[in-house]
Formats: sequence, structure tokens, C-alpha cells
Amino acid sequence: MEIAIVVQGLFEKSDSIGFDAIFQYRELVRKYGRNGVSIFSETYDKSLYADVDIQPYDKLAGHCRQTGATLIYHYCDGWAEFDAFLMGYEGRAIIRWHNNTPPWFFASNPNSLSRTVRGYENIINFAARKGTEYWVNSEFTKRQMEVLGFDDQQISVVYPASRYLQPAASGTTVRRPRRTPEGSLRLLFVGRVVEHKGHAHVISCARLLKEAGQRDIIVDFAGRTNPAAHEFNEFLGQFAESAGLTVNFHGEVTEEKLLSLYEKADVFMCLSEHEGFGLPVFEAMRCQLPVVAWRSTAFCDLLAEHPCAVDKFSIPAFVAAIEMLQDDRVADCVLSIQEALLQKYTIEIVRNQMFAPLEGGTANWRTSVDSSPLPDGFAEDFARYEAKYSAYLRHNGEFLRGIPHEHNINYVTLYDVNTYNTLLSGGNVMSFASDEVSDSVFGKARLPVSEFSYHKSNPVAGGYMMFGPGIPSEETVVFGPYRMLNPGFYRVGMGLKYVGADENFAAVRLIVETKNGDKLNEKEVMLSQLQRNGFIDFCIDEDHASMEIEFKVKTKDKVRGVLFFHGADVVKLPAPFDDMFSDIDFDTILGMAAFDYSAVVESTDRHRNYEREILVRERKIEWLTGMLQVALHPKPPLGSRLAGVFSSKRLYDATLEALRSKGLFDAEQYYALNFDVAQSGQDALMHYLNHGIAEKRQFRSAWKDLVGTDDGKRLEET
Repeated sequence: MEIAIVVQGLFEKSDSIGFDAIFQYRELVRKYGRNGVSIFSETYDKSLYADVDIQPYDKLAGHCRQTGATLIYHYCDGWAEFDAFLMGYEGRAIIRWHNNTPPWFFASNPNSLSRTVRGYENIINFAARKGTEYWVNSEFTKRQMEVLGFDDQQISVVYPASRYLQPAASGTTVRRPRRTPEGSLRLLFVGRVVEHKGHAHVISCARLLKEAGQRDIIVDFAGRTNPAAHEFNEFLGQFAESAGLTVNFHGEVTEEKLLSLYEKADVFMCLSEHEGFGLPVFEAMRCQLPVVAWRSTAFCDLLAEHPCAVDKFSIPAFVAAIEMLQDDRVADCVLSIQEALLQKYTIEIVRNQMFAPLEGGTANWRTSVDSSPLPDGFAEDFARYEAKYSAYLRHNGEFLRGIPHEHNINYVTLYDVNTYNTLLSGGNVMSFASDEVSDSVFGKARLPVSEFSYHKSNPVAGGYMMFGPGIPSEETVVFGPYRMLNPGFYRVGMGLKYVGADENFAAVRLIVETKNGDKLNEKEVMLSQLQRNGFIDFCIDEDHASMEIEFKVKTKDKVRGVLFFHGADVVKLPAPFDDMFSDIDFDTILGMAAFDYSAVVESTDRHRNYEREILVRERKIEWLTGMLQVALHPKPPLGSRLAGVFSSKRLYDATLEALRSKGLFDAEQYYALNFDVAQSGQDALMHYLNHGIAEKRQFRSAWKDLVGTDDGKRLEET
């Protein structure tokens, strides 16, 4: 049997999809041998999986033609190139679906909203491919697929892999010290810091326990944040600060740090509003850590017998469960029940779930849980605690106002997918600030940093993001916004600034491409030229109008300094940039001139103003040409070469007089407009040439004064 596992990315340390794909690869190799099993990926880091021979994706098609391999595709939210290949592939195909988060959690994050809707839409499209099999991560996800219209006979439950799936002897289990009644109570949750994982609910429970229970509480969160979810990240930080608690956001942690957090914690809290499986809960139970959870989505099945898994969403009930666990009798009983629950999730069960459908059989993996009875009075004590905290919230629950929560069963239906897709088809098209609806009118759209995503970054006040110091070569630092554009000609100015000593020796690439990889344009810019030349032009034709567009900033060379990014401006042009100004040699002029052409383009909204600015620029070019003519062809004063003596001072004075007489530069006017220069005693012309141009100083009242009466008539004709 030839088997090929396909996964788009294998480059992140704590990626559950990648870990599952690697686990399946190793299990398949263990059973069928290395010669019959391959794994292909588009982007991967071999150092993360040194024992795995990861093949580049571009070799997959040839491999399939040669072997007719069974494909196991670890699906995330759609991969346009491979999805199209799979639809046309005639061999056996298994789609491993890890579930997608419902779109309604991401109203404030357009990138995540678009991705999750696309994820559901693409998985639905596979229903048209006959014979496709599906491996899902839980009974809940299987029911979700049935809601979307899939045949349940084609769906098999295969639990996801985890590093805690191995037996305890492998060293992945911690031995926690016995709880002590005095001291702080530590709550732990492990999972990505995103909208639906319930971080705010854990903080709410901790605050209630601190205020009404008079307990000293520490909250630890381990898991990477989504840097594009600026609004949610800002809310969560402020909510944690307002709670008056010690709340630690550890980010993505090492294995050693994670084990340390499990060892120090008193209770593991999982109040996630959507889980396809919920691996961290099983990891916590494997580490002998008592769990308090909301019995929602996948946990309705997986934690059905857990006494501290609460059916309804209730902050007082969750806090009551924490209080119950402070009784050693209850804690010991809960740990015993958790040990029994772990028998639902063993490596033998996962192997059976995987190999049975692969070989045409049916897996038999459901087990019953035998556990110790709860101590006498458990239900009564639980109800008493819940009533106590409910009473407190009736008078002191303002901090919970406005914090939304989901119902415990939240299936996505075809109605949902169609509705969100319709909303996005209009709302995801970039709009431009312009008073006239015309393709011939300039328009401008501002894209803040919140529209973009980043692999590695640090937040900076004022809407900036900071990268570095030190960025490797060929690294994509900024990408987004995955918005659609109507057909036309565009320029995007990337708001980049670089601080570092190597600005004249290193460069970045500005790239415009569609979400499925069609490159629309690419431009290389030296770091020293970013603020002046950090833009790129592109065209959207009818074929690309329905595709999401991505702007990328990618390093060409290794960068030693710091790169700042503060969003982007997309300008709609009435015609290709080169066609509008084909009669002007901008490569030459912009290399010498002082004026900021891109700023003029970006600030122009109306066609009439645009025409006037063109005339202003023509006058600027005439001025520059005149300056060059005088400078390159000066007329020395009579007698300056007598007796072979050349007087540079007299030549300079003559040049200055020529500029003044031609109306090109007047030193007295420059001094009047720039009093600091006059006070310093510096020469006006030399100061302007050496400093004033770069500083955009004025030597006349306004450039528009250069547009005369005849030009006004020309405007009327236009």
C-alpha cells in the first residue's frame, strides 16, 4: 500500500495539525515500512522533525502519477493549489478534518473571519468529489459534518495525536506536590490566545473567587497569540488588568516550561467555547491536575462523566467547582475519575481508529468509565457554593456585563456559511475614499496594522509593529490583508521605516499576489529608500477581481537593525502610472528633485485637483531643469579668467544672480521664509541645496503660485 500524507505547513513548534500529521506518518511507517509511506509539505522546517523525510510539495504530482498513492490530506482552511489537484485526482483520498472554528467569534478580526468562512466553504466543496473519505477528530466533529450534509458512512472518528498520548514512563507525566490550604491558588489554561478559547471567562472566575472568596489567585496562560487580532488582544489585556489579579501570559513555551506550569498549577480551567477535541484537557489529566471545564462541543462526549465539567455556562458554577476541589476528598476522587477518563484516549485506541478504516474495517474503540463514587454531600456543597457566588454577582457583577459567551452546542449550518459568504463578498472588497464614483478618480484606502499578520513582531505604541533587531534573510515579516479589489490600476504604499547601520547594503522585497499564489508584481527596495520608494504598482484584471489580495514584505538580505511597520495605503489610479506620466523621466527627476510626488498622488481625490497638481509638477520640473541649466552652463563674469586666474567666488555670485533673474531662486525670499537660516548666517543657496531640499523647506510662498493665467484656461478646457 502506497500512502502519501499531505500537509501545507510543518514549520511551527506547537502546531497541533502538524504534530498529528507527523504522528500518523510515524505510525504508518511503523506498520507498513518507510518505502511505502511519504509525507509532502509546502513549507516545512526539517529541524523540528529530524527523523522524518519531508518531501517538497512540488514533487507530489509526479509521485502520485508513478504510484497512485492513497492521499491523507490534513486540511486546515483551504489550500487552493492542492485542493484543485485533489478534486481531479482519481486515486483514493482521505481528508483529515480537524474542525474549523465558527465564524461568529471573529467579527472584530476580518482576516480570521474570512479564513474560517473559506475553511467551511472549501470543505463543503469536497462533498462533490465522489468516494472521498473523512477522518474527523471527535464525535462532535462527525455530527458537524452531518449537519453540513456529508454521508456519515464516509466519516470515521480518529482522535488527534498528542505528546502526552505516550505512556507515563516516557517522562511526559509530572508529579505534582500535595496542595496546601494556605498560599496562592494557581489556575492554568493552555491554548492559543484567540477569541473563542475562553480566556476572559477564566479571568472572570479568578476575579470572582478573589473578591467573594477572599482568595489570592494567580492565573497562568500558555499559548501563542494571534498578532493580527489587535482588538481582542487589547481587550483581554485591559480586562486582565482591571481584575486586579496576577495574570501571566507566557506565550508559546518550551516543553520544559509547560511541564513546570502543569506542576505548579492547582486547577486546570478550560472554558473554551468551541473545541473539536480539546487536547490540553487530556494533557492536564495526564499530568494529574484536576480539571474544571465547560461541557460544550466535543467535551459533551469526552467529559460526560467528569464531576467538575459543568453543563450550563455559569461563572458561579465554575467557581463552585474550583472550591470543591480544595477538599482533598473531592480532589482525590476527581483525579481517580480522570484516570479512568484517560482510558478513552490511549495510543492503542488512536491506532485502531486510524488503521481500521484505512484497511476497510470499522474501529471498535468506545469504552465505559468505571470510577470511584463522589464523597457524600458533593451535590449539596456544590449548590451551596454556587448560590453564594451567584448572590455576590447580583450586586457586584458589573465586570461581567458585555462579555459574550456561546451556547454549548454550536454547529455551523449551510445557512451560516452562505450568509457569512454573502456578507464577506461585499464587505471584503476594499473601499476607497472618494466623493465621486468613477474609475477615473483617484481614491485611497487606509489599511491599519490590524489588517495584517506577522510571524514575529513586538507591539509598539502608536499603531506600529516592530521587527528585530536582527531579521534573517528571505523571511516574510508582514503579510495581508486578504481583501478583494475591483478591476483597475493600484499603488500600495507600505508604511515602513528602518533604523540600522546597514540600510545601504540590505534590501527587502515588496510583493503583491493573490491568495492562491498568482504573483501580480514584485519590487526590490533598499532599506535606505523605504520611506521614499516603499510602494509598488499593480493591476487587477477581471480574473483576479474575485480573489483575495495579499501584500507581503520579505527580506532579501539579512537585516541587522529594526524594521517598523505602521500599515499601508492603497491608492486607486485612473490609468497605469507609467501611461499617465510617460512624458516625464521620473527615474531622473525623482532622483534629483525635492518634491514628494507620492504624497501628492495620495492626497488627491478629485479629477480637477489631479489636473492642477499635474500642472504644478510640470512647473516644478521646469524649475529643476532651469536650475540644472544654470548650474551646468554658468556664464563667468567678464575678466574672471584674465591672467589665468579663475575666481570661484565670482562665478558663484554670477550663478546666484542668474537664478534670481530667471525667478528660479531668490536668496532674500529664502531667508524671509526660513528665519533660522538667516540667523545662522549660512549661504541661502548652499543651505537649500545641501539641506533645504531634503527638509522640504520653501523658498517661495507656495508652488501653486507657479500656475499662471494661461494654465487656468487650460484647466477650464479640461
